[in-house]
Amino acid sequence: MAITDPSFTRADPPIVDRPVWLVRYGGLSITDPGPPVEGGTPLPGHVIRHAYVYIDASTGEYLYTTDTE
Repeated sequence: MAITDPSFTRADPPIVDRPVWLVRYGGLSITDPGPPVEGGTPLPGHVIRHAYVYIDASTGEYLYTTDTE
């Protein structure tokens, strides 16, 4: 699989038609609290249910991880 990620087109090397391995983790239940605000009370967070790890298929370099609820 090859991906292009517009937010990483200026990275070194850029992620443009880059071959990747995609590792999917499912069945997760990781609480991700919201960011703290003034006064120290965090905003409501969410529970991560799936994570996707992108790895460069040529070098094995870790690129980034995304997650979903």
